[in-house]
Amino acid sequence: METATLARGCLRVPDSRAPASRVSEVGGAERGGDEEGGRSAPDGWSSPGGGAPALGIPRRARIIRPRGEDLQAARLTPLLAELNDIDLAAVLGEAQTIVTTAAGRLFDVNRPVQRLAIVLQGLVHCLGPGDTVMDVAGPGAVLGLMSLFDPQGYACSSKVLGGSRLLMLSAAALRRGVAERPGVRQAVIRALGQERRTLTQALWDLKSLSPSRRLAQLILYLACQDTVENREAVRLPVSKAVMASCLGMRAESLSRALNRLEAHGVMREGEGIRVADRVALRRFCDCS
Repeated sequence: METATLARGCLRVPDSRAPASRVSEVGGAERGGDEEGGRSAPDGWSSPGGGAPALGIPRRARIIRPRGEDLQAARLTPLLAELNDIDLAAVLGEAQTIVTTAAGRLFDVNRPVQRLAIVLQGLVHCLGPGDTVMDVAGPGAVLGLMSLFDPQGYACSSKVLGGSRLLMLSAAALRRGVAERPGVRQAVIRALGQERRTLTQALWDLKSLSPSRRLAQLILYLACQDTVENREAVRLPVSKAVMASCLGMRAESLSRALNRLEAHGVMREGEGIRVADRVALRRFCDCS
């Protein structure tokens, strides 16, 4: 399953085998919170403005026991996909599910790594200096893995959007698994290798491709993820401003890039985008 990112892979919200429809709706989790052990944030899980905790969530978010479908979806990620039942139990034994109804801080840069997050539903913004959006992670993404053994803490800050559902893994449990269980150790090494490959590709694209080519690749990718074959309208999972930020360009550069792509089958439709000639767009993406 492909890792979900926007900057690291030009907004790769993947064609996950664990689609959002497999996880329960946020509203249902809120209504049934007490039955599932739902509770408000405990100490160390405070809301924004509470003193920059290692893990912060909005006041209206809920922490609940993971449902079966949460664990099934998490098991489809590269990190957990090949673990046997015993190793999986060791990694997920302290896992908790977070359900959000409003946006809020998730991780803070350079804070100690206490948790990893697997996105089950919704989106998480990965933030750079000045809270610039560097990346957008969707269902299937594992956040915090690259910093698991980094003594400096999380490599970047992140903000989870409202309407999201995350499975939070204990970093300590995962470190113990790496130390004691060969299967967990191999899984982490394999997942880190995939993360590095994705980051290397994103760096190569940023250095070698023009803004128009980077945008074209993203639009073609999103068009190909549509379950309705040959539909021209492209669903944008984020705003054009966030797209521009993740692709390493200003909003005006994105607008100019869209203008250039009209010659390759891409048309604007209000705030949306339409691909009138997918063959021409693919030819532009594939050209050297």
